[in-house]
Amino acid sequence: MKAQMAAATKHVFAIKILDKLPGLFKPHRYLYYCARCKWSFVVNDGRSGVISPVDGAGNRLTDDEARSRVATFALGPCPALQVLNARESFASRLILVAA
Repeated sequence: MKAQMAAATKHVFAIKILDKLPGLFKPHRYLYYCARCKWSFVVNDGRSGVISPVDGAGNRLTDDEARSRVATFALGPCPALQVLNARESFASRLILVAA
């Protein structure tokens, strides 16, 4: 059940190719935009594998906010679905008390 809930609360990304970094064998940059929570991430920003969260205008976020958003990038939870997680845990507590 938890695995299904974790899979259901991941970000749902729309991916856009931005440009290629200058230089030979440099990767393309990608913009990952979550359709649920409207958060954006730039992947391969500066070098391969770097993930930079950005605001709606494409500006970098503060360190604290950036860390919290990057932590949800791969496995979630998407903040738009945190209400579901809260309801799920509340419902499971009710069932345990009733049993």
